[in-house]
Amino acid sequence: FHYYEYFYLHPENILRIIRKAYEVGIEGLQLLPYPPVVKAVKKALDEGLNLKILGSLRPQNIQSDLQLFSKLNVLGVVTHAEITDNCNQKVLEKIFKLIHQTGKPAGFATHHPFKILGWINQLNLDYEIVMVPLNMVGAFMDSKPEELVKILMGMDKFVVAKKVLAAGSLNPKLALKYVAGLGCVDAVAIGVSSEAEVEETFTHAKNFLVNL
Repeated sequence: FHYYEYFYLHPENILRIIRKAYEVGIEGLQLLPYPPVVKAVKKALDEGLNLKILGSLRPQNIQSDLQLFSKLNVLGVVTHAEITDNCNQKVLEKIFKLIHQTGKPAGFATHHPFKILGWINQLNLDYEIVMVPLNMVGAFMDSKPEELVKILMGMDKFVVAKKVLAAGSLNPKLALKYVAGLGCVDAVAIGVSSEAEVEETFTHAKNFLVNL
């Protein structure tokens, strides 16, 4: 309830975090387009922040989300894990085609990377982006980190790692150093809920990931 009241009911608090991240040199963000988040992002863009946005499609809002992402000129679009993890080839083919029709790279997020990548790599799907949980302890993953890394190394895709801090349980410096050294990660998505957290986490992120 605290997060709902602080962020959802007050988009200006989201905007403050976006500004702070931009201030420390982080221009990229993953946009799950709920109204208050969209409002904050639009305000940031209006203020002149040159944000690099990766859009995430919600299961029940695919068409409207795609229209929004086109207006925001996102760099790419991924399906929400709730869509991906149903393992429906025809649905993914259709969505990837819709994304490509907007002129953007397409991809998917998943909560079960080992299972889903094993399945998808048997198919002939047209996509460019993979977003997976990946961290040094295997938290929120369905395999050991090294098993997933082996698969990712064999894929010619843009890889976005999420859950890299294992929901805040890992030391940011060590966790990010680990991910940066894997050789298969192109970007990371890290959730933060305060300006102080931005300062601590993203400073480390910038130091380790600037050359990804």
